[in-house]
Amino acid sequence: MNRHLDDARYHLGRTAYHVVAGVRTEATPYETRVRHLLGRDHEREPTPSERVQHYAERARGDVESYVTDARSVLVRRAE
Repeated sequence: MNRHLDDARYHLGRTAYHVVAGVRTEATPYETRVRHLLGRDHEREPTPSERVQHYAERARGDVESYVTDARSVLVRRAE
């Protein structure tokens, strides 16, 4: 009997998960429209590839500034 209750609890949990996911999927267009009308738009989360590209650009800028600083130090020492 305990096994049947465990199985029922498992299936109830999966059902609840799918119901919540379905409601979120169906309500997303309405939520977006209401947020837009209220002026509370969500900023879109960057995709993983966009996040990596952002970090790469930031690192490139940091490296360029380090190289510029190192060159100026070397020029001062050479004088």
